[in-house]
Amino acid sequence: MGVELTIRGGLIGLLILIWILGKALWSIPFLYKESKYKKGSEAYGDLSILLGFRVMGILFFLGVLSWGMSKLGYQLDAVEDITFSVFVALFAAGIGAFFVLMITLILGKLNRFQRGVEENEVLDDVTDRDL
Repeated sequence: MGVELTIRGGLIGLLILIWILGKALWSIPFLYKESKYKKGSEAYGDLSILLGFRVMGILFFLGVLSWGMSKLGYQLDAVEDITFSVFVALFAAGIGAFFVLMITLILGKLNRFQRGVEENEVLDDVTDRDL
């Protein structure tokens, strides 16, 4: 018995994908600012934990739903479709959120490093002006 992606499952998976990736995309300015001026790895860790709690909440809900249906003896194809699409959405959202947050952190660190090099004025040495 194969599980197919239905419209209902796809919409719920898309909703979960938007919910998780939305938080990652919404936090880009904050993470960029923190990684530019402070320790961005702490902000990255906090945001990763927040996204992890969202994923754990979804998985907990699906686990309770599946357990309750098995105890009550129900067999609904809609729940199987939704569960399949949620797992696909969680996988895509996890990879997408990782790349979004990691690229933002790297860009902030590079900007911080570049700003530090510009402030040092290594190329404009005082001895060069005297010549």
